[in-house]
Amino acid sequence: MLRQGVHPLYMVITFRWPLSPEEFTQLIAESEMHVTKYRIRVIDGRGARATIGGQPSANERIPAGMLSTAIEGIEQASGGRAELKGFFETQGIVYQEGYRRLLAHPKVFLVDVSVTLAHQILQSRGWKVRLDEIQFAGGSPYWDMEDLGLDLF
Repeated sequence: MLRQGVHPLYMVITFRWPLSPEEFTQLIAESEMHVTKYRIRVIDGRGARATIGGQPSANERIPAGMLSTAIEGIEQASGGRAELKGFFETQGIVYQEGYRRLLAHPKVFLVDVSVTLAHQILQSRGWKVRLDEIQFAGGSPYWDMEDLGLDLF
């Protein structure tokens, strides 16, 4: 994709471990990524894993109100205090230099550009489709990474 000069690239990034809001913000700034969605790991009051999905608002990359409301809901549902672990996945658009930075970043496990590839194939066949209209079924590899032990990744 780099040699072909494809840009922008729509991608899903899976991190090696949960990133703090500060680490997440710094990594996004370094790659100049336009974030469209993200997923956050939380441990509920019973010790079970939970996921908060979110997206930037017009004014905030990480809307504080959304995050606190989601954590309160998890705490009510689980009957105990929830622990915010951090960001484990994000989706968005990045250009080639940011893509190179993400591929080399030690906190990044996987940079999945499958949607960009599918978009190219569909366009080559004459389909008029936007990047944000393409979705793949399937889950994040992060749950499996946690099951196996994050220190292995």
